Order: sequence, then structure tokens, then C-alpha cells
Amino acid sequence: MPDYERMAAEVVEAAKGFISRSIQVLTKQVWDLAGAVDAIEKRISELPVPKDGAKGADGADGERGIPGDIGPKGEPGADGKDGRDGVDGVNGKDGVTGATGEPGQKGLDGKDGSPGRDGRDGLHGVQGEKGLDGVNGKDGRDGFGLEDFTVTLGDDGRTMTFKFIRGDVCIERQIKIATVLDAGVFRPGTYSKGDGATWDGSWWIAQTETTDKPGTSSAWRLAAKRGRDGKDGKDGLRGPQGSPGANGKDLTR
Repeated sequence: MPDYERMAAEVVEAAKGFISRSIQVLTKQVWDLAGAVDAIEKRISELPVPKDGAKGADGADGERGIPGDIGPKGEPGADGKDGRDGVDGVNGKDGVTGATGEPGQKGLDGKDGSPGRDGRDGLHGVQGEKGLDGVNGKDGRDGFGLEDFTVTLGDDGRTMTFKFIRGDVCIERQIKIATVLDAGVFRPGTYSKGDGATWDGSWWIAQTETTDKPGTSSAWRLAAKRGRDGKDGKDGLRGPQGSPGANGKDLTR
């Protein structure tokens, strides 16, 4: 039986003993009182029945009676036994680490802080010593002038060649302009971007260098569409009769 149950049982037994003794004392006092009451009633019943006499004078007040003795003090209850200290419980094991939660949403940008106070002026530093003069640079080459510059247009009508010539130095750069040039009626071959060719009554402009036939790929753009055939004209007036022809040769001879 655990200590706390044994201690509770002892407390209950002590309480039962105290209550039982108290009931016994109370019961004895009740029986004693009941016996006294019975004796008084019996004594009263044995007295002769008095006759009504003359009413006597009121008697003087009696002296105050002596206070009764204080009743006996009840027995003190038994002291309970001190309970023993409980046994320390075993420490529980650490719980399993929970899964990492999802990242929280990005917080709102904080408000700009108040401007800081102006800093104090810095102390003037000591002026450094003057550095040594640098070495003189070499003479640069003379720049190109307009007399050294030429521009020529190529046979294709689009390529412009810029040349800068001075002595043995020659710098050449080319720019090709995609201007529209009439290349005549389309014939199989290579066409450059910007060439215009006539095909099937329409005029086409090449959008890139190509060998395709106009109208068969996106390399050509239709610039001028062929017009519809005109209506047949009306018959003209009959002309004048011609001169008689020369006599024919007789081939039977």
C-alpha cells in the first residue's frame, strides 16, 4: 500500500474513534437527562392536587443564583502523523524537434529615419609636399585632314567605301545601304536586300539576300500588284477599198 493511502487510512481510523467516543458521551448525557425528567414527572404526579386558595401577596425577588460550573473539556483528538515526502518523478525525455516552418512573408519596408545631424567640420590637414614634374610626353601623330579622306560608291549602288590615306597608312571602312534599286525582270540568280524585280506583272522588293522566286517565300515583299486585264475594244470603222493588185502569173504553162 502506498504511503499516502496508509496515511489516509490512519486519519480515517482516528476520526472514527473520535466520533465514536463523542457519540458515547453524548448518548450517556441524553440518557441521564431523560432519567431526570422521568423522576421529576413521577414526583409531580404523586403530589396532591391543590385547591385554589386566596391569592397571596407577591413575593420578594429572589437573589441571583450562582453561575453553574463549566462543563468538562472534551478530550483532544489524536495528532495525525506527518506524511513522508513524495518520491521525485523521473525526468521526461526531450521531445522530437518539430519540422521547420515555411518562411514568413516579406515584411513591409520600414519608414525612412529622420535625417541625422550635420557633422562637424573636419580639421584642415597638413598640405603635402609638391610632387615631381612628370616626364614630357611623346609627340602624337598628325590627324587626318579632308585631303586624306575619300568616299566611293560600289558598282552595286549600295556599298559606300570610306578611305583615310596618308603615306603608307590606309584606313578603310565600308557601309552597305539597303536602298531600293531596280534589278529589272526577275531572272534566276542571287538578289541583295533592297533589289526590286518585276515578276508576273507585279513588282517585288527583296527583304534579304535570296535566290527564291518572288511570291514563293517571305524573302520578297509585294510592292506593286499587277493590274487587271482591260476590256476588249470596239471594232473600228471599215477602211477604204485598196487598189487592185497586179495580175498573177499563169503557172499552167
